[in-house]
Amino acid sequence: LSVASASRKPLSAEELAERARKKLEADATRMLKAQEAKARRTAAKLEKRKAKWNAVGYQSRSVYANVESPDENTPAEDPTEWTTAIDDADVGGLVEENTSGSCPPGIYYKSGDAAEPLTKFDALNESNGQYTPVFVCACVDDSGGWGTRGFFGALSRRTNVPSMVYELAGTMDDLELGQCHLVPVFDPSEGDGEQSGVSTFGDWLLTRDSNSPDNPIRANFCALLVAQQHSRRSQSKGDPPDLQLDALDSALSALSKACRAVKQCSVHLPRLGHGTHAFTWYSVERLLRKHLVERGHVPVYVYP
Repeated sequence: LSVASASRKPLSAEELAERARKKLEADATRMLKAQEAKARRTAAKLEKRKAKWNAVGYQSRSVYANVESPDENTPAEDPTEWTTAIDDADVGGLVEENTSGSCPPGIYYKSGDAAEPLTKFDALNESNGQYTPVFVCACVDDSGGWGTRGFFGALSRRTNVPSMVYELAGTMDDLELGQCHLVPVFDPSEGDGEQSGVSTFGDWLLTRDSNSPDNPIRANFCALLVAQQHSRRSQSKGDPPDLQLDALDSALSALSKACRAVKQCSVHLPRLGHGTHAFTWYSVERLLRKHLVERGHVPVYVYP
């Protein structure tokens, strides 16, 4: 072998360049074929899922899927449609009184049960007297298995609608990282909103804007932010799945767009991701401020 190697003619610069070119072409071809195969698998999966949904009449509660976050200086909506910005919009603090979305945009820390506002339907805008919906957020994983402790238990004690919708979404393969599922919860004194053809956030918007803008169906929304990935490791240890900030970023971007569509609302949540591995509230708070305060122009109430 050493003799053969010694007698082998070294490649010229042109031959080396040609070899490198062919290698690049082969790598590009393999990458293209891999991308095409992935696209075919994705298309087949979507078709299979669509057929599954159509067979049972399933409607996804996921909103504004695949919405790209706008640049910091680029509003996602017409600024004239937003609530007027306030100089002290970044100022948050401790609040004790019940809030109805009339506070300036900001992050406020409040004692109490973060699930409670979901079933309160008395929030009215001080300027026009119109009902102001509430968004109550919960971080979920992509398993479809609803918990019984902590904030999940608190939500279930108020209403079983979010857990039912979430578990059905898991059965229908409708839980992907970065999604935001908005689950409407209706005022029981006004009957079931689904009897009026309102079962999704989009239905509620159409009803409010088209049929009765001055007297919309009263509904609050449980925002299920799919920002955790179920894994055998976390399941075996009994630990919650790690909070994935990129997925939370996408989910909050979708929620921000929903808040801008409503125009007047408030957001309530526990400390998202608390108790997960390597949790840092500062990172979560930055995302809340970016999407909900600066872009959504809504007050955010955090229940420690």
